[in-house]
Amino acid sequence: KIVWREYKRSDKSENFALEAKRIGKTRDGFVFLDLEFKTKEKIKIDPEKFWLFQAKDSRVLQSLYLSSIEADEKNPVQILVVIDTKDLSAELPADFQYKSEDKLKIELSREMLWRK
Repeated sequence: KIVWREYKRSDKSENFALEAKRIGKTRDGFVFLDLEFKTKEKIKIDPEKFWLFQAKDSRVLQSLYLSSIEADEKNPVQILVVIDTKDLSAELPADFQYKSEDKLKIELSREMLWRK
């Protein structure tokens, strides 16, 4: 069972926007992040540009689901990220990032990641 909470965070650049909508957790240590990626121009999204960091270290994304690999102004991409907390350093916050010429990041607070 996933317990969802509203988690409104966003970051934007001149061309792109990344918006977190909610965060979910399971009893066995999985975290789910529900996001939306928006763009002003038609682009093809490279899934390899999405990263998870704690401090300066990259961390494993258990799963990354994209509703499409193409986006434009009228068709944002829905994203679901699955993180296993066993792959993280305990009690530290993390950043979910889109790394391109326009770097975007959503901070995952320590409280949201580790609260029971």
